[in-house]
Amino acid sequence: MPLEHEQPLQMEREEHDHNLFAKRVVDVVGNSLVPSSYDYIEVAYPNSTTEVYTFKNGGSGGTTVSTVTVVYTSATKADLLSVTKS
Repeated sequence: MPLEHEQPLQMEREEHDHNLFAKRVVDVVGNSLVPSSYDYIEVAYPNSTTEVYTFKNGGSGGTTVSTVTVVYTSATKADLLSVTKS
């Protein structure tokens, strides 16, 4: 449950050209996988074992600051094969 002073995060889901995208609008954030500030995350599922997270600053049309690709060993996504930052 959020604290009184916290605002809930806005969540939206969109579908484009048979690819499912999810976006999460957050306050400025930085971490070791995404060292730059970002305010928008786009998630793409190019196949059953891969997830591609694109972090942008400036909203959906902003500048890409990092991309993280997560690959699983099978479509069940029970076991992680690799995580690549670009």
